[in-house]
Amino acid sequence: MISVIVPVYNSQNFLRRCVESLLKQTCADLEIILVNDASPDNSIEIMKEYREKYPEKIIVIDSPINLRQGGARNLGLKAAHGEYIGFVDSDDWVSKGMFAALYDKATKDHSDMVGSQYYTALTEENFKAHQNKYTRDLLEISGKKLTQENKEQLLFKVSGIWSNLYKRSIILDNNIFFLEKTAYEDNHFVKLYTLHINNYSFIDSPYYYYFKNQNSTVNKKNQAYQFDRLEVERKKIKEYKKRNLFEQYKNGIEIDFVKTFYLNTVALIFNAFDKPPIKKLKEIKLELENNFPGYKKNIYYKTALSFEDRLKIDLANMFPGMLSTAYNIKNKLKKG
Repeated sequence: MISVIVPVYNSQNFLRRCVESLLKQTCADLEIILVNDASPDNSIEIMKEYREKYPEKIIVIDSPINLRQGGARNLGLKAAHGEYIGFVDSDDWVSKGMFAALYDKATKDHSDMVGSQYYTALTEENFKAHQNKYTRDLLEISGKKLTQENKEQLLFKVSGIWSNLYKRSIILDNNIFFLEKTAYEDNHFVKLYTLHINNYSFIDSPYYYYFKNQNSTVNKKNQAYQFDRLEVERKKIKEYKKRNLFEQYKNGIEIDFVKTFYLNTVALIFNAFDKPPIKKLKEIKLELENNFPGYKKNIYYKTALSFEDRLKIDLANMFPGMLSTAYNIKNKLKKG
């Protein structure tokens, strides 16, 4: 059985599309867990409607307090019965063969984690396939027992929570749950889970439709939560050390920190704010240097980071004004 967990908040306009796509799955043994995260709209009524119609397939959890996506997923995990776990956001949808394909691959390869490509979508008609830049590498190790080097590299080659399938026993046995009441909680979960698996499989086909909802909180500008990423990364490092994983996988952890935290936060500073908070650059630069002072000597620095990424790091460190101008030009070109 697969348990699919859907955290729900202010999704009344998209929830039916999401649930219908799950009900159409060709995988017969599927449990759908809808978690209402104290949503102020009419989402809970829609969820109850589906539960009444499909009581054997749908579980509804109604949280009285808002725990953000991480907390809602934790509630779903505690109620799940499936051997494998999938996660779907309530404004997204999936192709009907997604979970059958992932489950078949997991059972065939005896995999602890199965990943796939995905689509990015503006509407149900307007979408395009997203190609993981490490597809060739992921296919090369797919279905094989992972070496320490493989697991180390998966830290920065695997991203996103919703295009993967996870083994519930690994989650529970290793107490791998989501951070609550924070953004970017999936960065913490996925990377920690990755270091506890023995084999990984990858399917070079897209099944998941990631909807770029222009009205969602994630896409709003000038939001303080954008810097939750820093606290999440601090907690990741603390957890790695607590579990005696830090030194063993330090090269991968270091590059993942540079990519997931530093580069992405630099991009947010210039893209997610009308007036870029340049002072934040100093703070995140200090965080990088305090945790990983020799990151440029990392064995993966030149292979895992493109020339453009390395140039951004140098500009952010030495010439933030020049990087700001480059981002302004890039954003104007995007707008046409």
